[in-house]
Amino acid sequence: MPQPKNSWPRSLALVALVLGIAVAGVLAGRAFRRDDAPASLAIAPPTHGLVLEERFPSVALLDEGGSPLRTDDLWRESGAVVLLLDLECAPCATMITRWQDYAASDSLARLPVVGIAYASPAAIRAYRADHDVAFAVHADTAGAFLRDHAVMNYPLCAVVSRSGVLQSTTFDPEEPVRARELWAALER
Repeated sequence: MPQPKNSWPRSLALVALVLGIAVAGVLAGRAFRRDDAPASLAIAPPTHGLVLEERFPSVALLDEGGSPLRTDDLWRESGAVVLLLDLECAPCATMITRWQDYAASDSLARLPVVGIAYASPAAIRAYRADHDVAFAVHADTAGAFLRDHAVMNYPLCAVVSRSGVLQSTTFDPEEPVRARELWAALER
């Protein structure tokens, strides 16, 4: 009958090899600092294709009842804070709450806030009911902001003057708002 081979030396060699590779990886990782990373590995900030100080795009939308309207109709009289939203993103919910609070404050009372979401009117109605959204949210069912204007990150807050010119944008739901500056931007 054949004698079983002693596998201890082989197992021990395999364990030593794996540990050696792990230690080498840790040491190499420590030597490679984050600022040494090539630009292709850097995390890019959110972007969009909207241009400041130019007209905000005229895009066909649907209101919650399914009736057509255009973005131009949203700020004709007083300018607007336009929130481009994804109904399933947590920062979007934070942005909605924040702007509702602003619109209810004394310094920004009657602030024109409007949302635009890449969703159906029915999905928007349900979302507004479930989340107690006080301002209108319109449907970009064609995905025009994504397709034609490279808005791929949400939420995007855009301040559009009553003349239809894009005054400012931010992706940060926590960015502070200065009431006087905001009203001045809407008046332009």
